[in-house]
Formats: sequence, structure tokens, C-alpha cells
Amino acid sequence: MKLYKYLSEDRLDVLTNRRIRFSYPRSVNDPFESSMMLGDYELNLKKPHERHDECRKKMTFLSLSRNSGNLLMWSHYAASHTGFCIEFNRKNNFFSKAQPVIYRRERGVLNGYISIEEQFNFDKTLLQKPIDWAYEEEERIFASDLESEPLVGNNDIFGESINLLEYPVGAIDGVYLGLRSSDILKEKISEELLRISAGKIKLYKAETDSKYYQLRFQEVLYKK
Repeated sequence: MKLYKYLSEDRLDVLTNRRIRFSYPRSVNDPFESSMMLGDYELNLKKPHERHDECRKKMTFLSLSRNSGNLLMWSHYAASHTGFCIEFNRKNNFFSKAQPVIYRRERGVLNGYISIEEQFNFDKTLLQKPIDWAYEEEERIFASDLESEPLVGNNDIFGESINLLEYPVGAIDGVYLGLRSSDILKEKISEELLRISAGKIKLYKAETDSKYYQLRFQEVLYKK
């Protein structure tokens, strides 16, 4: 199974520099990110909540999808289908660390009978999201599971630093151009794929299906 990262046209640097952002929970678009419901026992304690906040401030992650043809993903994360999507091979060591997100209607609950440290491995926080997000088919890679050191840049609008980690070029299996992507973007990506893979990485362009409300992808034969 492949993993996909949707990007807008102005994020071409993710392909050319091969550095991709790992975000803090506060920087993503879900206001319930990593929020847990405290049990009756924990409500009377200050330390668990502080421990929760402490972990949130330290953990960064990369969000990916298992689906390359989701109309909403192309709309929300690839600037209304004008951007592109990178296909990664999850067998590559960098992407083999990906873990699936679990979608729920109720928040997870901290259990007073389990140690705080055991619970804060984030399989009960950063790998749980409201069911409304299920269409994203998300998987996440935690920076703490990798040996790479991040390149730390400026702060985002939430005051969190922008951390970029370098991924191996060998992890790229393909690139998909959005339905409304420009010829200029196609040319830039074609040139980059020639440079980094001598044309071995495949390039695709989205088209509308003639019968169903869905996308299909046609391979683009760029110069080699």
C-alpha cells in the first residue's frame, strides 16, 4: 500500500528539497487534536493534565493519506485541485513507521489504573480523531520514531516552530498533478523528476471520470 501527501503548488519545495514538515498538534486544523477526556480520578489531579500538555509540546508528526483520489483531499490540501500529490512507498524505512489514525465519536479517556507514562505513548491521543475526519484515511509518522534531525525554521501562525525532516528520494514512487494544475507546474515537476530519477519516477495527471463522480489518473510521458 502506498502513502500520499497532498500539496499546493507553492509547496513544490517539498519535492525539490525533499524536506517535509512534521507539525505540532496545535498547528493542525483539528481543534480536538490529541484532546483526551479525563476520568473522575484524573479530574482531581493537576499532574496528568500538565503531563498531557507537556507531551503535546514535544511531539511532531507527518500526516499522510492512503487515498490518492479523494475529491475533498484534493480540494482542501491541494488548493482546489491546482496542486499535486506525492506517492511514497511505505516499504521505505522512513515511511514504514506510519501508523493508522483511528476515528471515533467519543474522546478517549485517561484511565487512573494505568500509569500516565504508559498512556502517553500517543496511541491514545495523536492517533485518535473525530469520525468526521475519516474520509482522510490518515496515517501518521512521529518524528520521535525516526533518527533524522529536523531543520527548524520560523514559527507558524500558532507560534509553533516549523520542523522539516529530509526524506530519501528513493521513497518517491510517483507524483500526481491535480485536475486544475497548470502547465507550468507540470513542467517544473517534470524537470525535477528528470533530475532526481532520470525519468524513472512516474508522473500522472488527474482527469474526470465520464460516468462517476471520481478522478482517474493518466500517465504523463515527460521527456527523458
